[in-house]
Amino acid sequence: MMMPVERGNGLREDRTLAAWGRGRALAVLLMAAASGAWLLGLAATRRVDADEAYYLYAARLVSEGGVLYRDFFFPQMPLVPLLWGGTGWLAGGVDWIQARAMAALVAWAGALIFGWLCWRRGGSLGVAAAWLAIYLSADIGFAWGITVKVYGLATLMLLGAWALARPDGEARSWWRLWLGGVLAGLAILTRLTVAPLPMLMALALLAQGWPRRWVSWRPALCFVAGWIPPLLLLGWFHAQAPESFMYGNWWIHQLGADASLARRLMTNLPALSRQFIEQPAWVLAVALTLWRAWRRWPAWRIEDGFLVLALAALVGTASIGVRPFLQYLALATPWLLLLAAPAAAEAWRGLRRTGLRVGALAILLLVAAVSAHGSFQRYWRGGEVEESREFWLEVTEYDLRPGVVRWVGRRIDELAPPGAPVMSWWPGYLIGTRAEIVGGLHNHFAGMVERLDSAEQSRRLGLMTEAELEAAIRGGDYELVVAGIWTGRESGRGRFYYESLLVEAGYEPVDQIGSTIIWRRPAHN
Repeated sequence: MMMPVERGNGLREDRTLAAWGRGRALAVLLMAAASGAWLLGLAATRRVDADEAYYLYAARLVSEGGVLYRDFFFPQMPLVPLLWGGTGWLAGGVDWIQARAMAALVAWAGALIFGWLCWRRGGSLGVAAAWLAIYLSADIGFAWGITVKVYGLATLMLLGAWALARPDGEARSWWRLWLGGVLAGLAILTRLTVAPLPMLMALALLAQGWPRRWVSWRPALCFVAGWIPPLLLLGWFHAQAPESFMYGNWWIHQLGADASLARRLMTNLPALSRQFIEQPAWVLAVALTLWRAWRRWPAWRIEDGFLVLALAALVGTASIGVRPFLQYLALATPWLLLLAAPAAAEAWRGLRRTGLRVGALAILLLVAAVSAHGSFQRYWRGGEVEESREFWLEVTEYDLRPGVVRWVGRRIDELAPPGAPVMSWWPGYLIGTRAEIVGGLHNHFAGMVERLDSAEQSRRLGLMTEAELEAAIRGGDYELVVAGIWTGRESGRGRFYYESLLVEAGYEPVDQIGSTIIWRRPAHN
């Protein structure tokens, strides 16, 4: 009589375990689907970032057979225009909808890898889900990962490399280590300032056997071997146009500017302070990390040490440039949250009362809401435009909506004669159109190069100088001129100056969408 009961109980227990496994799988699928829908919604509605335009116009030129640096100046590493240009070539052209959808897909893949790494570090699916929600509401997940810029792609490549190669006590096959190295190399092809992280990953693999043995050569060498294909590609681009490559990836960002360390610190420390104020996830993660270090410092592993050094490297490289931007610090957010994941799991397990757990969830919800609200106010409702009014003049949040930018592009297509180049200070209006921008204006850094360096340097890089631009306006060289986003910003002369030149030259406004005006030269020209 005992055997059937035991057998029945065993079967009931097996079914319970199977149901628990199915429930967990369903929860993971729902979490992944919700994350993807969230990011796609953000990408579709976020205000256009002005820098996205030169990435996408470079992607358009790449899809049409152009070579970065050699055929046109590009002030970043090559992977973003290569990837978006390749997908644009397959899709029949680069446009804003395709570009933002691709950005959402990249951000989604990065978020899923981040969630998996949190689960592996914290050992709790619930904590990983909560930490993923914090990630999606923080700067990298909410504001920057879904733009056509370097942040989402660099984060995906670095997290993917670490997920494949991280030393966690399990044996890693050579191809996984090599593929992790490839992704780490591709991260460098995305953003030069992330270069310390692949090196730190290799050191972590080298030291993964410590203290049993000093070094582990084989996994580190397999990982480093993966850098070879991306770095060979990078070397090829450098060989095409060495001066343009170095100027675009180093000097124009003022990484090589003659500025003292004191000046760099004075300009960047306020940005770091502002990051802690505007990103409460940073405050929470640092507090949890310090609490865990105080309680369990001897138990920290190689991975913990790597994450501390990775965080320090990303914050440090974000502070190299003379001009501070909060978006640079967004690259450090995933690694800070990963560092704090075990502390979050340990703290959650220590809260045994329901009331304490409800309070902890309320704190997490508050952190996510404050972070998301700040980004929403700035990048959906136009706060940054108000702060930069002296540069943008009449440009408003309305002008930077994706739909409005595409509307301007459609009007350009209707008004521009076939084959006639269009003069615009910002190439974003020409994304997704048949019209082409005037040579030398394919990104909005032409005025910056001349202002920081010289007109001669602009000519060597194939950029239009201020004198050439003014001469083209006075001579009525181009049928259409678009004055809107970025007009006159880099030269410091302002939009009113150039619109006055257009009036003097006889150009007439033919349409206005928001504050963007399309000018056409008189027929007798």
